[in-house]
Amino acid sequence: MRDAVAWLQAEATRLPAGHLALKLALLCGMRHLPLDPTAPGPLDLAVGRSVEITYDRGSAALLSAELSAVLVLEQYAGLAPATTAALAQVAEDVLQNDRLSPFPLQLALERTERALPSSCLESADCLIKLARQSDLDYVLKLSLTQPPAGGPGQLRLLLLDAEVGEPAAHSEAECPAADGDRVTSVLRSELAHLLAAARARPRGELKVTSQPAGAEVRLGRRLLGKTSLEQLTWAGLLEVEVALPGGRAAATGVGGG
Repeated sequence: MRDAVAWLQAEATRLPAGHLALKLALLCGMRHLPLDPTAPGPLDLAVGRSVEITYDRGSAALLSAELSAVLVLEQYAGLAPATTAALAQVAEDVLQNDRLSPFPLQLALERTERALPSSCLESADCLIKLARQSDLDYVLKLSLTQPPAGGPGQLRLLLLDAEVGEPAAHSEAECPAADGDRVTSVLRSELAHLLAAARARPRGELKVTSQPAGAEVRLGRRLLGKTSLEQLTWAGLLEVEVALPGGRAAATGVGGG
C-alpha cells in the first residue's frame, strides 16, 4: 500500500492542474490510506470496498470518498464458462461506471456468523440481511433462465436497497442465451437502465409512535419493528398496520417526510 501511495504522490507532481480521479479496489486487506501527502493520516476503509481518490494539485491534497457497495449475486446456470465470465465483467464495468463498488458474494458469506441455508439466495429478506451484515448498500441479483430448445432466454435483474429493505428496481428481458455477444449487450443496457431507475426513485422517512409504546408496525406483510419507530421508505402512500400484543388498542401517530 505504501508503494502505491508513493507512486501516486510522485505521479501527482507531473499532472496538469485540476483533479485526477482514481479508484482503488481494497480487496487485498489494505485498510489505511493517507488523505494528504503533505500530512499523512489514516483513513479506515472496509476490505472489499472501493474508494475514489481525487487529487487536487492546487492544494496538493488527496480527497477520498467511499463508494456505495453492491452485493452481486449472479446465476447463469448452463452457460459456457466464457459467456459467464463475460457477463460478470459487464456487470462489474456497469456498476463501476455508475460509481458503485461491486462486493463479492463469497466475502459476504465469509462474514456471516453462521452458515446460511441455500434458500437464502432466493429470499430477498435474507439477501438484505446478508448485505446489512457487511454494511453494504444494495444487492444486485442477476439470473438467466435457459429456454427450451430454440426459444429465447429470460434475463432477470433485481436491485434491493438494503437501507430501505425493499426492491429498488427490477426488469426482465428476452435474449438468445446461445449468443454470448447478444446476451452481454442486453445485460449492459438493462443494468444501466435499472440503476438509473433506482437512483431516480425518491425516498422518504416513516415515523410511527403509539401510546403505549411497543406496538408492532407492519408495512404490508413486512414487520418493520416496534414503536417508536423511524424507518427509511420509498416516498408515496403507504399502508401501515400498528398493533399491540394481544390486540389491545393504542393511540397512534404516523408521519412521513
